[in-house]
Amino acid sequence: LGDWSGAEKNFSESIRRDPGNSFAYYRLAEVSTILKKDEQALWAALQLTALEPHAEQHWRFLAEQFRARRDFATARRMLEKAERIHELAGGKPGNSRREL
Repeated sequence: LGDWSGAEKNFSESIRRDPGNSFAYYRLAEVSTILKKDEQALWAALQLTALEPHAEQHWRFLAEQFRARRDFATARRMLEKAERIHELAGGKPGNSRREL
């Protein structure tokens, strides 16, 4: 437990072997956040969202990255994108989780 550097290396290697591995990008972003590697965390979250742009939860995760940087305007835009995806998927407007 707690071998965050080892986890970072493993997820980076997974991405190198399979650049389409969205799970590895998600986990790399989480581990990078723990390791205070904010730029790498943001990069991984952006890659994740680019790989699966219709996944509402990825836009929320990206919003968290911007919120952690105190970029509330960008975080709000990411949450609005998540809300639009939620509604397009048949969800009721305003029933999507809002975290800002």
